[in-house]
Amino acid sequence: MLRVGSPSEPRLLMSFPELLLDDYDDSDSDSDLEVALRHKHPHTPERLRPVHEQSDIIKSLIDNVPLDDDAPVGCRRRRRLVTKADLEKEEVDDEDMDYTPDNRAPVQEEIVDDRAKIQAAAERLGLKEEKVTITRKEEIIEEGAQGKPAENHLNLAAEDDMEVIQGDQVGCLDNDARKFREISEEKTMWRVPGMVTTLMNHQVLGVEWMAAREFAERPPIGGLVADEMGLGKTMQSIAIMLLNPPELEDADYTPVTLIVAPLSLLQQWKDEIMSHCKKRAFRVFIHHGDDRIRTARDLKNVDVVLCTYNAIMHSWPKKPKDGRRWTQEAIDTWWEVARHSRGVFHRAKFWRVILDECHFIKNRTGVTSEACQQLSAVNKWALSGTPIPNCLFDVYPIFSFIGHPTAGTKEGFKTLVGRNPNSPEAAQRVQVALRGNMMRRTKMDFLMSLPLISLPKKRIRMVELEFTDDERALYKAVELHSIAEINNYMLQGTEMKNFDAILTMLLRLRQVCDHPYLICELALLLTPSHAMPAGG
Repeated sequence: MLRVGSPSEPRLLMSFPELLLDDYDDSDSDSDLEVALRHKHPHTPERLRPVHEQSDIIKSLIDNVPLDDDAPVGCRRRRRLVTKADLEKEEVDDEDMDYTPDNRAPVQEEIVDDRAKIQAAAERLGLKEEKVTITRKEEIIEEGAQGKPAENHLNLAAEDDMEVIQGDQVGCLDNDARKFREISEEKTMWRVPGMVTTLMNHQVLGVEWMAAREFAERPPIGGLVADEMGLGKTMQSIAIMLLNPPELEDADYTPVTLIVAPLSLLQQWKDEIMSHCKKRAFRVFIHHGDDRIRTARDLKNVDVVLCTYNAIMHSWPKKPKDGRRWTQEAIDTWWEVARHSRGVFHRAKFWRVILDECHFIKNRTGVTSEACQQLSAVNKWALSGTPIPNCLFDVYPIFSFIGHPTAGTKEGFKTLVGRNPNSPEAAQRVQVALRGNMMRRTKMDFLMSLPLISLPKKRIRMVELEFTDDERALYKAVELHSIAEINNYMLQGTEMKNFDAILTMLLRLRQVCDHPYLICELALLLTPSHAMPAGG
């Protein structure tokens, strides 16, 4: 059981830039936030922003965001990376170190401060410190008989290796066989009671943030974990499941954690839970195929239920598609009958619900999205490395699911983004709503003056292949067919209405480059008149 009591306001690991509303003073009080959202900004009609400008706004909102000054994962600074030898020094030479323009604190002070925060978080969570030997592979670039290692694996500024070769050279080059050596390093890791796998430093801070959110006194109880892929969203979720288990007596909820994930990830989730936790830590059940949870009684024999988004969709009653406009009175009338047809997942109130790859519910009007928003639980978590893939409205279903007090309703979210959801001002308002409820870290972030994850340089090999005569004839047929269709759209003036179809044509051209079997149906539709000789 987690022994942290009821913490005060959770400490934010990563926040968004201070691009807030003019009259928002970065206060945590609800009144200031409400005043900021009620502020009437002058609206000037403008044309729809181009797609690339919208993408820039989303990228800035999610990725290119500085951290708070006191954020435990440091900030995005570019300086000489600290080596293991630096960590053993009592001081770091000022001449051997760069500074950021806005922060003159030396590297050593940052290391000491981050180490103290990690140890304090581990003590609050009751974690045990362990020294673990980590073995990694390092590529060897031949130089004489001994060889030498590749460039420093921490050199983030180094460019990736790029090589262009012809198809007939594959397997014939001397450097086709890459050679590696194993490097062993001793690192400080942290063990959660009940886990056999240890946590990394940044994961300790992440679990502490999640624990603080689950013990928060005001909603949302939970939040959005948007760490980049590879930083351990699954590991942190398993850790919080062990550290904060449900009460088994006198509870008004079902003491079960429901994990919703794509079908391809269900078995992986079960394997992760069983391999990272001690035996009999959790009774895990996969709800799929013939093995299904059919009644609330079935939930008494499990601790964790894994199911697909499709299962959640079928558990929620669907509104009839009769083309009429649904008024609130009509919805109330329909609900009086439909609520009795809810499935087991919408009849129970769970201890915890985790939506993995939560961008699956980005379509706010979709049946699956609505069904997930209607799930009931004490703690709700949404996990995704890309929570806002296209536009700001993609994040509304997440707000609704976790129960955000301001942006969790349709009216509140529309008020939040204003009349121009593609404007930078709308993104700024969303940043206000996300503050404190979202944790986002990337591989480029630093902790103790080191990147969170150290990766070697990518080795990119571009192989140029030549079509055979038959392959070129098929590609030409598909190309001419696509050109004819696009010209037809342009003559009718419907090219914008058929924008998706045009993109699909480009996809078909890529697929035919991979293998003709990928476009069998299209190939059968093409008439011989489309084909041209290979030299055409």
